Amino acid sequence: MLNRAQNFQRMVPVGSHVKIFLKSGHILAGKLLQIAIDHIILENVTGGNIAAYFDAIDVWETLNDSKNIVNVEDPGSSTYDLQQNLSIQKPEQKLTLLPKQEQTLDSGQLESKKMPVHEQIMEASSIPTTQDAFGFKQENLEYDQRVPEIDKIEPGEQEQTDIHNRAVTEQILSSHLTQVDKAKEEIWQQLRELEEGIREKIQKVNLEIKPPNFILPQEISATHKGYTLWNRIRDRYNYANQLNELGPYSEKIHLLIEDARDLKKIHPSSLGVKRHLAYFYWLAEKPRQALKTYREAAMAVQEVEDFYNVSVLSYKVGDIVSAYTMLEELFHISSIYDNSELWYIFILLLQKSHNYQPLLKLWERADLETKERVLILQTLIYLLLTNKKLHEAYEFYNLMLNGTPTQAAIKEVFDQIMDDREDAFYQKENSQIEEHKQEKNEIKPVKITQPEIEPKGWVHFYKEDKGYGFVRTPKHASLSSTLCMSFHLVRKSLPKFNRKTI
Repeated sequence: MLNRAQNFQRMVPVGSHVKIFLKSGHILAGKLLQIAIDHIILENVTGGNIAAYFDAIDVWETLNDSKNIVNVEDPGSSTYDLQQNLSIQKPEQKLTLLPKQEQTLDSGQLESKKMPVHEQIMEASSIPTTQDAFGFKQENLEYDQRVPEIDKIEPGEQEQTDIHNRAVTEQILSSHLTQVDKAKEEIWQQLRELEEGIREKIQKVNLEIKPPNFILPQEISATHKGYTLWNRIRDRYNYANQLNELGPYSEKIHLLIEDARDLKKIHPSSLGVKRHLAYFYWLAEKPRQALKTYREAAMAVQEVEDFYNVSVLSYKVGDIVSAYTMLEELFHISSIYDNSELWYIFILLLQKSHNYQPLLKLWERADLETKERVLILQTLIYLLLTNKKLHEAYEFYNLMLNGTPTQAAIKEVFDQIMDDREDAFYQKENSQIEEHKQEKNEIKPVKITQPEIEPKGWVHFYKEDKGYGFVRTPKHASLSSTLCMSFHLVRKSLPKFNRKTI
């Protein structure tokens, strides 16, 4: 069919007058308006349109003048419906047919004329009248009045044609809808992968406190007592680490805590001492004391390591406000990609707190890199999906696929997410954030107090090389109830201590 359409297009230009001979024996004539893949459309003399499918066309002839177009009615059947035979798209137009005539020609006439087959058919199909449809006279024409009967179209053929046309239309529509559905399904699949990827990364995050570097702070090296105590802390830590005795039930970790406390009393403003003491608290499984000490260091100076440790500890003890605030401070002074694990904790805290203002503040930073902005946009989509705003997530992701969304579109997404926040929790959180900011701006004096230790017994055993001993209770309890204390604390508590009794 495609070859016939191409041949027809090469031979018959659009706008020319053409006469079409159908396989059924009928003839159509008119001006060619359109050439489609499987059919053509003609304009007949009455101004109506005729559609003929290439499957029904036998031959055709191009006319030089529209005057040669003849238009007559079918003498065989006045109620003949051409649409039933040709599947015409506009059946409301009345169409006229040119009946096939038979003309007897002897061999001499055929030989003398030597006409092509299609010209013989054209001549045989002339109308036996002195005027054609346009009023032009026709002279010296002889016609055979025998008109063959037109085959009647069975009712079943029309139904089959209608079914075929409907099937073609449905196939075209189905193909279009299928392409649209496939595009939508691909977008939804990408959204599901984005949500699952971020959720999986959140679940895999395993954050631990960063240990101190044990580099001697400058302020401690200036005093002999502080310098001596610092070296003892460092040596004890290295020795306990080699023996793998830094657990919460180890005696060595408690001795380290006591030494670090003493050093903090000597140098209360030293950030290095606070970081080491907080780390020892963490090893002893005292997270709240560690958090308090780490926060003192973080409020004094803005360093990524301090914000990191405070955020991790706050998250582990369930202090969402503190973790949220410290993460906000951290991402304002450090790259998001350098702290990717903390970013996924940040997303988790966003979901729990419903406070998305810090995320909006991060987006408004002018120094963000492109990959950081993409990560924030992906976070917005993830939050929309987790908040069951599927339509908004789809539309926003579609904008991202077509280019960078406008600032107005991004602001609208932020507004949609913030609509779901819990106002009571949000107000409580804001008040706690203000308290943290006040703590950061205030400088509180450090009070140095001596430990209140009362004698609980007498020294039962003392190791001079280790620097600590054991105290036995007055009731002579078993060894399981023996208390471990550092020797310098025993001396402070027992001024009349007799070393000969050891």
